[in-house]
Amino acid sequence: MVRLYDFHTDMGQAWIAWQDPGDTVVEIGLPGTFSPEVIDRYRRRHGESIQFVRSTSDEDIVHAVQSYFSGRKVVSFPFWHRLGFGSMTESRIRVLHAVYAIPYGRTRSYSSIASEVGKPAAGRFVGNTMAANPFPVIIPCHRVIRKDGSLGGFGGGIALKRRMLEMEQQVVAS
Repeated sequence: MVRLYDFHTDMGQAWIAWQDPGDTVVEIGLPGTFSPEVIDRYRRRHGESIQFVRSTSDEDIVHAVQSYFSGRKVVSFPFWHRLGFGSMTESRIRVLHAVYAIPYGRTRSYSSIASEVGKPAAGRFVGNTMAANPFPVIIPCHRVIRKDGSLGGFGGGIALKRRMLEMEQQVVAS
């Protein structure tokens, strides 16, 4: 069974998908990305076994995402063990670990992440991994930019990426 829950943040409606057993988080959706297409995608994968509910075990994740989008500095998310990486390769998981470690308010380039995981020529691989990141905010792919300082892509759109980076800079500066 899959549970989908959308909730309010200061930057718009975000959402989370959990899968039982084990209450594993399978995806976190950025503000503005919850749509009928998301519901259809989960229905195609899981049939009609979708519930639109929230449980008390979800509170920590929902609160952390809401706190982040309200401009509160969230340094770490202590629920890495609840994230479901599914069929991701070990190389992709290493990239996600490296991105998870990027400090709040800082950025790294695709190529620097590639070097950090021991694949210095794999900047495009890092970009593709960021595009497939099912846990934005928790694994802060918005903090990964191009070597020339331009923003690159983002699943929530460049305007949201810019807004998130600017918010972090303001919080760090205050």
